[in-house]
Amino acid sequence: MGISFTKKQQEVIDARGCNLLVAAAAGSGKTAVLVERIVKMVSDGADPVDIDRLLVVTFTNAAAAEMRERISRALNDRLAADPENEHLQRQVTLLHNARITTIDSFCLFVLRNQFHTIGLDPGFRIAEEGEGKLMRQEALEAVADRAVSREIGARGLRAILEEVMNQIMYDIPSDPTIVKVIITESCVRDGAGPELVRDPERTQRPKLGKAAVQVEKSGPNGRYGHAG
Repeated sequence: MGISFTKKQQEVIDARGCNLLVAAAAGSGKTAVLVERIVKMVSDGADPVDIDRLLVVTFTNAAAAEMRERISRALNDRLAADPENEHLQRQVTLLHNARITTIDSFCLFVLRNQFHTIGLDPGFRIAEEGEGKLMRQEALEAVADRAVSREIGARGLRAILEEVMNQIMYDIPSDPTIVKVIITESCVRDGAGPELVRDPERTQRPKLGKAAVQVEKSGPNGRYGHAG
């Protein structure tokens, strides 16, 4: 027995020739709608497309694998109902080459195939987690050293360090109680992580930006003084 879609879901499945943004809550059937839309695009109508001409991007490997499995099942069901359909036979074969993948995997695919257009060494590889942390730390130290050598003061140091705060944020757990991140002298000299100021009563994740970042100038106590 097939899935019964709502009117709005069917509109999404049938829409063609336009940009489309679908917003829905978790568990509302977004994946089922997307699978049905893809299957219809490659199997229905007067001018169906080949599955390997579509780019289907998700966030996790598990989600990509599930999406591929669902599309494969739907295509095979249609082929079972119409076994002589050469186009459906072709889609089942092409599914192995279809770009149903994660964002980072697709970006890697593009770089692997277009490295020559941007002058990238074809032998490049993805950095290990430890290498990435070391490179971020080295970048932070270089930026701080440059700021101090130019004598731009605490406000200038704050502006430069905020440029690399997005990288630092990757090492901070998604903790809704965090209300402030303080970059201290030990962050630069000793490789220590930033100090995290928490509010145990906060239940929603704060937006960490300029208001939440405190960078202080070096003082006698080994800590940066407030930059204002």
